[in-house]
Amino acid sequence: MTISSKSVAHPHRLSVSIKLGMVFLLLVTLAAGNLYFVERLHDGLANIAGIVNQSGRLRYLSQEIALHSSGYVFEQSEGARQLVCDSEKEFDENFVKLTREVAQLGWLMRSSGDKLEEQLQQIDKTRQQQHAALERLLAVHGLAERQAAQREVSSNAAIMLRKADQMV
Repeated sequence: MTISSKSVAHPHRLSVSIKLGMVFLLLVTLAAGNLYFVERLHDGLANIAGIVNQSGRLRYLSQEIALHSSGYVFEQSEGARQLVCDSEKEFDENFVKLTREVAQLGWLMRSSGDKLEEQLQQIDKTRQQQHAALERLLAVHGLAERQAAQREVSSNAAIMLRKADQMV
């Protein structure tokens, strides 16, 4: 009994070009994954830089509000009022930007206990208290009432300075 050559299965071997193609495909896949990872890290670093920048601006603006409100206590001019309102408006705009930056911060750049949202809520609560004190400051006419409202504005500015410093 002879075995014909037609009935014997020949082992299937991968050619060198197929092996090189598979290695190339693996390298391309690893490179694409690496690029994606690096891009995510870059975006996260940009967000962190934005958070630090906006927090620093909030620190500055909280002190500017206190300074301008102090000037308004003794000079009730329209210009002094406008400085207070402009400073508060700029603070509010930067607070919104900071909130947006924190919301866009990727999971790669967050630690489990960073409490950024909680810190933002505390700043917002203090900001609302300061706004109410500024409204009283701008509404009252007596020097003693303006001074009392300005002390509250300054106190809230110091709190916001500390909380924005914690964000940094």
